[in-house]
Amino acid sequence: MPAAVRSAPFQPAAAKPGAAAKPGAAATSAARRPVPPRAAGLGRRLLARTVDTAVVAVVAAAAAVPLAASTLDHLREKLDQAQARSQLTGRSVQVWLVDPLVVGKAAALLGVLVLLGVVYEVLPTARTGQTFGKRLARIKVVDAGPAAGRARPQPPRPARSLLRWVSGQFAAVLVVGLVWPLLDRRERRGLQDRAARTRVVRA
Repeated sequence: MPAAVRSAPFQPAAAKPGAAAKPGAAATSAARRPVPPRAAGLGRRLLARTVDTAVVAVVAAAAAVPLAASTLDHLREKLDQAQARSQLTGRSVQVWLVDPLVVGKAAALLGVLVLLGVVYEVLPTARTGQTFGKRLARIKVVDAGPAAGRARPQPPRPARSLLRWVSGQFAAVLVVGLVWPLLDRRERRGLQDRAARTRVVRA
């Protein structure tokens, strides 16, 4: 006698771990990922640097003119005194043009330039990533460190902003800093950006 066979109810197979997700879910997750900002072009960077240099030059000149005028008056007075002594004694008189007063004037001018650079470039870059020139050119400096890709790019920290400014001054003096972005065709990063781990992108 044949045995009765019961048919088990149909049960859908459970999805295996690691199975491909639906196309709609993949598109949604891809859409949520932040799009990395584009690197700023050389034209925008040149415009920003020109404006910033002009602003710094005007302020520095306003501080340098009085210091230079007082230094020249001091040197002229020393030369006049040396010439008067030479005429009285009939001998040549040696004059040291570099004295503590001249050194003090030069140190004061250097201090003004450093303070101006910190106030105009370092602090705004650490706060918003933009100086006045960069704001006009619609570019900004962002952090390019290990955590830069995890969230929206942020301005560099004050220490990196200071390092970027200092290394930028040395790079400009050595001239290589002016041509280095031409060699980096992908991100246009200068030596100061590599030293401080920053990028200049479109705002």
